Amino acid sequence: MKPLRIKLQDECAFKKSRADLVEKDYALSYILAGIAKQQQLSHSLVFKGGTALKKIFFGDYRFSVDLDFSTLNAPKKPRIGKRIAGHH
Repeated sequence: MKPLRIKLQDECAFKKSRADLVEKDYALSYILAGIAKQQQLSHSLVFKGGTALKKIFFGDYRFSVDLDFSTLNAPKKPRIGKRIAGHH
């Protein structure tokens, strides 16, 4: 398995993109994957905004560096914090 640094360099070359953008996109993807693995979070958060558009519909067309969510039946805040803190 390639080290992460090499994977990111390969992605920069493939997409002809700046390293900082590829790194941010990787970090956002990692966070989204963690949320998806937590059933309570994945069933109560709706992903929206510019990053959602990029990830779901437009590939590299638009890039935003934040994650926007709305909540459905949101769990209590302390429980969310504990779940997020346990997955870093």
